[in-house]
Amino acid sequence: LGRAALFLGFLVDALILQQANYAQAVEQGSDGVESESMICVAGDQENQQCFASEEAANTYYKDSVDYVTIDGGKPQQVGGRHWKKTMEVIQKTQKYMESVKSSEEFSSVRSQCLCRHELCAFWAGLGECDANPKFMKK
Repeated sequence: LGRAALFLGFLVDALILQQANYAQAVEQGSDGVESESMICVAGDQENQQCFASEEAANTYYKDSVDYVTIDGGKPQQVGGRHWKKTMEVIQKTQKYMESVKSSEEFSSVRSQCLCRHELCAFWAGLGECDANPKFMKK
C-alpha cells in the first residue's frame, strides 16, 4: 500500500505540474491558444501579428518593421519604439474610413481621403497633423 500511495502521489503531482505548464502556455499564447493578454496588431485577420505581451511586441518592433494594409491609401509602416501609437492611429483611421465610405455626406471628398505615404500613421501618432498640417494634408 505504501508504494501504491507514493506512486499515486507522484502521478497527482505530475498532473498538477502539467496543468500549471498548460496554464502558463495559455497565458503566454503558445500552441496557438490566444489569451486575453495577447496583443494582436495588423489591419486584417490574415496578416495579424500576435504577441504574448506588450513587452514581446516591444522587443519584436525594436528591430523589425511590418506594413499594415489600410482602406484608403498606402500600407502603413509599423515598427520602432512608437509602434503602439502608430497602431492606434491606424485603428482610428480604419474606423473613420468606414464612415467616410458609407456616408453620402463625404461623397465629394471621399477620393481625397488617403494616406499617401507609408509613414502617415507614424507621423500622425507623433502629432505632425497639428504641428505640420500643410505637409500632412498633401
